[in-house]
Amino acid sequence: MKKSTIPVILLFFLIFLGFSKEQVKRNSRWKCLQILLPWTLGIHFEKRFTDVIGLELFVCGGPLFGQCKWSYESKTEQTTNGNVTSTSTRDILEKGSGTGVTLEGGLRINYSMGKHFGWFVETGYA
Repeated sequence: MKKSTIPVILLFFLIFLGFSKEQVKRNSRWKCLQILLPWTLGIHFEKRFTDVIGLELFVCGGPLFGQCKWSYESKTEQTTNGNVTSTSTRDILEKGSGTGVTLEGGLRINYSMGKHFGWFVETGYA
């Protein structure tokens, strides 16, 4: 190697080995909000097996009002040799609302513990 190429090679290694670039995301967060408001009107049929235990079938339906909001925020910092060289912020917001119809049918087992109080287990499909 010639004597003149050694300083060039050393300068190349000093520049590129000491140079570091990094990208870090900070304060990344997302939020999701859903609101569903069903108004239902139904009919039920109850069969009493004893004074305290009964079986009930039900069908109900009505309008459904819904609203959804989704957002995402992030801040990205790019650093070179430990110094912040650029910062970028990204925000995304999606939102919407709508109406629909709901229909549900199910089965309920009632257990009376008094004239105006009782427990129940219910299952249904909407």
